[in-house]
Amino acid sequence: MKKNTIKKLNIMCAAALMIGSLSGCGGAKEDPLVDAIEPEYNIAEAETIEVQRGTIKPVYDSRLELLDYDKKAYRYSQAQYNELVQNYKLEVDEVHVKVGQRVNPGDVLVSFHSEVLDKEIETNEEKITEANLEIEHYQRLRNIDPESDYSEDIAKLNRDINACRLHISDIQSSYDKMNLVATDSGTVSFINSIVTNGYVVPDKDLINVVSDSGYYIVDESDIYDFQVGQKFTAETGTSTCEIEVAEPPEGAMNGKVYFKPNAVEGQILDKTLYLKFELPELKDVVYVNKYAVVEKDDTHYVYILGDQGLFSVVEVKIGEAVENDIIIKEGLEGGEIVQVF
Repeated sequence: MKKNTIKKLNIMCAAALMIGSLSGCGGAKEDPLVDAIEPEYNIAEAETIEVQRGTIKPVYDSRLELLDYDKKAYRYSQAQYNELVQNYKLEVDEVHVKVGQRVNPGDVLVSFHSEVLDKEIETNEEKITEANLEIEHYQRLRNIDPESDYSEDIAKLNRDINACRLHISDIQSSYDKMNLVATDSGTVSFINSIVTNGYVVPDKDLINVVSDSGYYIVDESDIYDFQVGQKFTAETGTSTCEIEVAEPPEGAMNGKVYFKPNAVEGQILDKTLYLKFELPELKDVVYVNKYAVVEKDDTHYVYILGDQGLFSVVEVKIGEAVENDIIIKEGLEGGEIVQVF
């Protein structure tokens, strides 16, 4: 079950709170867990508040986190940029993806072209064409004079052709290395306008790809029992998102509630959702400002002001949080005056 979070505050009394040897207190009596102690400061300077008893309307208010969220940023370092631009005069050829598109490892995100490398490819292709023409010439001569031997000339030309083809292959490999290629599966969530305008800058995200499990999760609650199939409207901070309580997937974590968003194919899911809704009224309950409760080693305490102006330390059992208040299940009855930290 989810624990209510109480701000951990330094105990402001002169003597240390000797938690280790304390026992519980079940009612509103001021039986101290430690002897009453006189604070170092004047009682009039201490902020106090009255413990309330009555009807309270709780609100469920939690953050839902996208499970297994990961963002891969594709960019070039300064060293890579220098190689691309200074050595090869590389320019953006084409952006092959769009926001919301699903990509897999090996998919080209951005391809490039280089006048320097393209010129080398063109030069080598011309050499191959010329060599083939020379080979055809030697073959015609041999047909005219079968006794002539041009085998060494043809062999040399074939070696030149193979060398040119190998060089072209190396250039194509260089292109492949320079292209932005997806290394993980996911959905394109961002494309920098810099790259769509045909430019590359170092150390800047050019394309982002996000991945996730498709589930939002939150701790189980002690104030609301979620049921599979229930639907809610959560907020993203700028918009809303429809979610549904889902069956926990295989390998699910204990103590978690799983939600599936009502998302369309290619929709980019927000990393965090905010779920807030009102709960039925709780009647005849004891509650107090949450800043009156001190937490120490998973045990909770309040400082009750007694008749003689001295504080007593009382252990309490807390319930659900209701905005700035916390419900007290045991330890107080209502009407007590307690210190607020």
